[in-house]
Amino acid sequence: MIHLTLLTLLLPMATMPAPALSALQVVIVLAGALLLTLLGGWLIGWFLQPFQAQLNKKFRPNSLRPVSGLKEGGRYIGYLERLLIFVFILSGQFAGVGFLITAKSILRFGELKDSENRKQAEYIIIGTFASFLYAILISLLARWLLASFTS
Repeated sequence: MIHLTLLTLLLPMATMPAPALSALQVVIVLAGALLLTLLGGWLIGWFLQPFQAQLNKKFRPNSLRPVSGLKEGGRYIGYLERLLIFVFILSGQFAGVGFLITAKSILRFGELKDSENRKQAEYIIIGTFASFLYAILISLLARWLLASFTS
């Protein structure tokens, strides 16, 4: 079902001719991608440090279940989310951002519902909102810059 929805959203983009980009426009797109991945990952991590410290103090020592996940999984999920938001906003598919938020909410619902610790749920929500806000702001800035330098 999800793949059909994605195909429906992306099909109009596949039939559009690709416009020729100037060197400056390519630089703007690459700079946006770097700001969203490398710098974005660092900024979101820095922003979440105080919350991570609280989570480690409260959750890990008292939990009967170990906290586990893919090594660096959250970092790569953040990179991909922010890049998808970038692509959706640059292509004018703003509904795609809403779809991404909905998909993430559905996927995380079970984890949040079964959480033994409210702090863990709040940490996830704060990180997600911070990441999405950063991605939307950088993407809108890149979109504005691209529009400003279009001949």
